[in-house]
Amino acid sequence: MSMNARIYKELAISPGDIVAFMGAGGKTTLMLCLGRELSRSCRVLITTTTKIYRPEPGQAKPVILAETLDEAISQLSTRWETEPCVVLGHSENDEGKLLGVPAGWFPSLRAAFPDCVILVEADGAMGRWLKGHLAHEPVIPAATTLVVSLMGLAVIGKPLDSRYVHRPEVVASHTGLDLGGVITPAHAALALSVQLRLAAKQAPWARQVLWLNVSGEEDEVSRLFTGRLVARHFSRLMPGRQVFIGEARAKVAIWESWPPAAAVAGVVLAAGLSTRLGGEKMFLPWRGRALLRHAVENLLMTSVAAVAVVLGHRAKEAKQLLLDLPIETVENPAYGSGLGTSAQAAAKFLIGRQRSCHGVLFALGDQPRLAPATIDILVQTFCTYPSQIIYPTYEGKRGNPVIFPAELLGEFLSLGADQGGREIMERYRERLCGVEVADDAVLNDIDTPADYEQLLKID
Repeated sequence: MSMNARIYKELAISPGDIVAFMGAGGKTTLMLCLGRELSRSCRVLITTTTKIYRPEPGQAKPVILAETLDEAISQLSTRWETEPCVVLGHSENDEGKLLGVPAGWFPSLRAAFPDCVILVEADGAMGRWLKGHLAHEPVIPAATTLVVSLMGLAVIGKPLDSRYVHRPEVVASHTGLDLGGVITPAHAALALSVQLRLAAKQAPWARQVLWLNVSGEEDEVSRLFTGRLVARHFSRLMPGRQVFIGEARAKVAIWESWPPAAAVAGVVLAAGLSTRLGGEKMFLPWRGRALLRHAVENLLMTSVAAVAVVLGHRAKEAKQLLLDLPIETVENPAYGSGLGTSAQAAAKFLIGRQRSCHGVLFALGDQPRLAPATIDILVQTFCTYPSQIIYPTYEGKRGNPVIFPAELLGEFLSLGADQGGREIMERYRERLCGVEVADDAVLNDIDTPADYEQLLKID
């Protein structure tokens, strides 16, 4: 996507659309930003079916109040002669909030002004980052053509309580998370899927997208990684819905959209016996989680399109360890014969599923410190040079993971049991492309007790 692309183009909004905003964590901001963008090329009506604060003069103007539909149509016809963007409310309360217009007005507004875009805030969340919806919410006009559901990513890692969540008890009932429990990407995705299913009952023909807002006091890069985790969980629950990660007021409003356009599949090889660590390697703890869990979660926070984990030794236990993650698992019954059998199992899986991926990243299950940003660099390099085999180097030394063009997957099927990706790299030396990175973790996997002891010394 173009870094300067306007939000309305990415959301595919055009004249004649009715766009409803629901959820929490930035609805009004996104709606007003879209209003300013759209008003450069068409007429825009901003309104609500609930209530919103009167926009500041620099955000949107003018504001008109109309108690009847005929009055609204008359005033809009007049004000649009000089102003491309008009805000409409039914009335104003003592708090300075505009009270919403009836949902029944929208078919007539659409018929009267077929070439305008109507932006409607259809939800309230008391300034929180996540909302629990009751059965009658949100108030979305049936004629809506696009529903945009929002959540503030700052809620991830916070306790489920009223400081961060509007109606936390409702979110608890939808997700199974206890009040006060830590909100994870999986919990958030489940709550968001409930939101959009409620929206579909009110506007069954509308497209649906999810907007994950990265704004907040914490590190925004970390928030992006978190957004990817939420997007992966959500996409499994609600396939076919596009997910945007961004901040409407930022210079670059949309950071990423999911699923990614450049499809690089991620494979974690974690089937080995790990005899030097007594068969325990993947389950050894570090920073409160097993090494394998770290390796898989790190990959899930990157821009790879999908993640599969190849399992063998103690596969049943490993599946339980990864049960709640948005991944697929591949079992390698011949894992005892060597690393090559795991690469073959992954290749067969991807070829058999006819994955529409351009490249495949092979990662190791015993590299728990590998930074998501490092993997992103490799993926970005592959997108620039899609016929090359991309690998990282640190201080000139070759490391892992490695990205192979998907067209070379068949080459893995001819590997010997004790051969791995290095054999393919030797066959196609003219296609090798090393990328120097500032992450020594690309060189460090955990093979011996000494390696593990060294890892434990890292805070």
